[in-house]
Amino acid sequence: MNHQPFEDWLLEETPLSLQQRQALETHLHVCPSCRALAEVNRALRITHLVDPPPGFVHRFQIRLAAERRAYRRRSLLGWLLLTLSVMLILLGVIWPFLRGQISLPEVVSTFWVSLVNLWVTLQVFVRLAQVFFQLIPDVLEVAIWLTLLLLVSLWGATWAVSFRKFVHVVQGVAQ
Repeated sequence: MNHQPFEDWLLEETPLSLQQRQALETHLHVCPSCRALAEVNRALRITHLVDPPPGFVHRFQIRLAAERRAYRRRSLLGWLLLTLSVMLILLGVIWPFLRGQISLPEVVSTFWVSLVNLWVTLQVFVRLAQVFFQLIPDVLEVAIWLTLLLLVSLWGATWAVSFRKFVHVVQGVAQ
């Protein structure tokens, strides 16, 4: 049995001719599938849409914006953790070379002073990054954040390589 014209007539909003209406009524008496479709269609036409409660749209938009901000922060935190992990792995690879260079007491003390300076500098950068990431996340898109993060990572890697290249210790004396 071909249901297509009857289903189209049931679902379309166009008025039917007398002959089409009679054919549809005859078909509905013999076809339970189309009869069920007609009943659902009638039920949907007599129901009315309920307006959402006052403030629903505003609350939904606020919740959606908060979820987007949380998603951006989680994404950013994930990329920061990934970058930190890669930098720590690179430090683990470079450490055997650095350990051989800092065996003398003068170099060790200089190293610790440099390490403290680096720690303070990192704290300043972390605080600046916190302020930066609190103020600008809604302005820039994720692709721009990823590009900036990649550039900062490359800058850090370049700094580490240049540090190793330009700071050469010969018999405990930095040249």
